[in-house]
Amino acid sequence: MIHIRAIAQRQINLDRCAGSAAHFVRHMLRDLTRSHLRVETSRLATLPLLPTPTGPAALEIFRKILTVEAMIQRAIKLGWEERKTRWNDFPGVGCGLRNRPQRSRFPDFGFSIVSPEASILETQSSSYLSNPPGEVRLSLSVAKLSTEALVEPEKIHEWSVRWSR
Repeated sequence: MIHIRAIAQRQINLDRCAGSAAHFVRHMLRDLTRSHLRVETSRLATLPLLPTPTGPAALEIFRKILTVEAMIQRAIKLGWEERKTRWNDFPGVGCGLRNRPQRSRFPDFGFSIVSPEASILETQSSSYLSNPPGEVRLSLSVAKLSTEALVEPEKIHEWSVRWSR
């Protein structure tokens, strides 16, 4: 019974580790999508004000919003890169697993970060928002045990996590 319990605990640890990484990816994708939506909403709100007397003030506010959103997106990228390093390079995948498991590669951060100096017309993010990245698979295996978590687009701007094994 001790051996069976150890196998069950190892499987739980694998599932927990892959699930934690998948939830992290979902959280980062959701935050990044929301940031792009805020930039797009600000752009759409500022465009009609440009030819009016309040245009310069609206443009200045838009620039401040771009600066804040650029910082948010850079923080998301830093968190993503840190998690990628833990997943790819640490022997226990950063989850405290004792044996070095076989693992899938953590996906690269392939998303654009808005530039605070961009013009109002260069910030249109509708092409990003209408074309979300595909699914992300994170798998772990050790001995005969394995697990795979999948992060996939559910609806527009939403992500779901599920286990595929």
